[in-house]
Amino acid sequence: PFLIMLAAGCSKPKKSEITFTVPTGTFSGTFKQLHYNAITKDYDSVQTNISLSMNLQDGYQVTADSTIHANSHGNFSVNPYYIAFDDFTFSGTELPVIPHLLGTYGYDYDGSKLHMQQTYSDTLGFFYDLVKQ
Repeated sequence: PFLIMLAAGCSKPKKSEITFTVPTGTFSGTFKQLHYNAITKDYDSVQTNISLSMNLQDGYQVTADSTIHANSHGNFSVNPYYIAFDDFTFSGTELPVIPHLLGTYGYDYDGSKLHMQQTYSDTLGFFYDLVKQ
């Protein structure tokens, strides 16, 4: 009995594997930007329809009203909690005036609905509510 307990205590624990569905395909829905105005002490928002195509070989492409959200393309990487977008159309180092799909977003994907969000402090948030086509 003691040797069995000793052997069990020294055995390697099994790796717990996290599985998740990578969001790929074509999605459409809405993009919303929410901004807190420190002068008026109120929130303002802007919203537009958006289309997002994603695949692991070619990356992603965004089509939207370019006065509200930049049309762009690039590569992306994903894990169970975040999606990181590398926008090939943006070369700056500061936050762009017109939002681009750029940087790291928290996300939730159930195989059909894709929700992504990115926030900066308490003053600016980008929200994508998309459905797979």
